[in-house]
Amino acid sequence: AERRQWVFMHAAIWPDLLKGANRQLADKIAALPVGAEKAELERRLADVKRYDNPTWHYDNKPIHVDPYALPAAAPPAARPVGVQQALPNALRELEDRSLSAERRAVALAWVLHLVGDSHQPLHSAALFSARYLPQGDFGGNAFIVAPPGPAGTTPTRLHAVWDDLLADDPKTERAVKRRIVAANPRRSLKAELAGSDDSAGVEAMVNLWLDESFRAADSSVYDARLRAALVAPPKAGATSPFPVALDRRYLQASRVLAMRRAALAGYRLADCIGRAESRARP
Repeated sequence: AERRQWVFMHAAIWPDLLKGANRQLADKIAALPVGAEKAELERRLADVKRYDNPTWHYDNKPIHVDPYALPAAAPPAARPVGVQQALPNALRELEDRSLSAERRAVALAWVLHLVGDSHQPLHSAALFSARYLPQGDFGGNAFIVAPPGPAGTTPTRLHAVWDDLLADDPKTERAVKRRIVAANPRRSLKAELAGSDDSAGVEAMVNLWLDESFRAADSSVYDARLRAALVAPPKAGATSPFPVALDRRYLQASRVLAMRRAALAGYRLADCIGRAESRARP
């Protein structure tokens, strides 16, 4: 049982590991002369690129803090495939018994990962400021914050804060999972879960999850203090408002929201795997 759990946990983070491996291998290859070692790393990089799909992890809708200062609309461009399309496709492949075991295993890894991503608010929204973030903050990745802590605490990305709200230490992982379930038992989320089956189509189901995440980002992640920092003039001697200070109240409220989103993701993931297993039976 522990071995199976370990495999599932690593399959769930495999898409993120691919992103890191892609960058690391490319850097190593660039530094090597032509030869056998470089050729082997190039072969490995080709394997990584075969499965690495960085745009699949998110589908960010814009939130504008100063809509009166919006730039002229750019000509429409082709949208890359995001989680809104990638997750339904992965769910279909997981259920498809005509596909190879390898392909369905890859689909399972993406389902495990993308169900989580679709419930993280900063995988569904990006904040725009005409003055400071005209290209958007890329889901909080360009929004630099200063978490509360000792003087000299290193500023970090808002996205990283939300990624690490629940647990960034493997030693506390089990305890955190128990707290999430205790605070959000399945029966307390009955209304949300009732509307989360795929009877109306798998795209509609995923859109519902992403819409929930977007609303959470709009109402809670980018709260009034964070938005105000982008509208107010910078402090004397500064050229930008970053890093924006976070207080403990923000982190406490964010942790409650993150636990609820994680619980919903877990219950919905279990339902998705259960449906896929029953439909894939001969």
